[in-house]
Amino acid sequence: MRYPKSFLVLLIVIFIFNNIIAQESVAIKPLSQRKKYNYEVLKTNPLAFFSGPCMATSELGLSYDFSLGKRSGISFGASLLTKNVFIYLAELSSSAQNPSSGSTVIYVTPHIKISGYRLQAQYKFLIPFGSSYPNAFYFGPHASYASTYMGNEHNIMNTDYYRIIHKNISLLMGFQMFLGKKVYLDIYQGLGYKNNNLFYYKNPKSFIKEESDFIFTGMPNNLKISLGIYMGWIL
Repeated sequence: MRYPKSFLVLLIVIFIFNNIIAQESVAIKPLSQRKKYNYEVLKTNPLAFFSGPCMATSELGLSYDFSLGKRSGISFGASLLTKNVFIYLAELSSSAQNPSSGSTVIYVTPHIKISGYRLQAQYKFLIPFGSSYPNAFYFGPHASYASTYMGNEHNIMNTDYYRIIHKNISLLMGFQMFLGKKVYLDIYQGLGYKNNNLFYYKNPKSFIKEESDFIFTGMPNNLKISLGIYMGWIL
């Protein structure tokens, strides 16, 4: 299995910082004190269900967020990408009875098949709100890789389909809040580099690379702007 280069770079950075911080924690703090800084969270982005990372997708994902000490944390996420809920509703509404006759034949437009996945990794440098740890501001690198298939749902020959690949690495900043004993809130924003590509396949072994961005935004093609919210459950 080939791993995206951005993920390999981020994992190396995480490994280095984790070892540095772990050595400092062991040398300075006893085990009983280190344990009180631990937290573990399962979180998801509720807005991604309506607009996923790739064109025409909805995202269903979970991320595991945990502390490495009072000043650092790490997060790994995995998602399934599926047909956007609004496209699904539009396909349902496109079915209609033939208006030119009294027949009961139902005409349905070709349905789109959309499926894929997304992987994420993030390292956090935490800046606690005074003595209210683990509530904290944070900043750190984030990497994401998403791959999506888009084609006719009834295409049994596996021809004439699209493959969308999104790769990006960003510097994110935000704040995390622990509301009560079980509710977690994470609001973030950031800037970074993206490499988005659309491939058109006539067959599984032959493709044409299309434009890297599908909608003109007036901004540099490789500029990644991130803004979002996570909600989670404290373990």
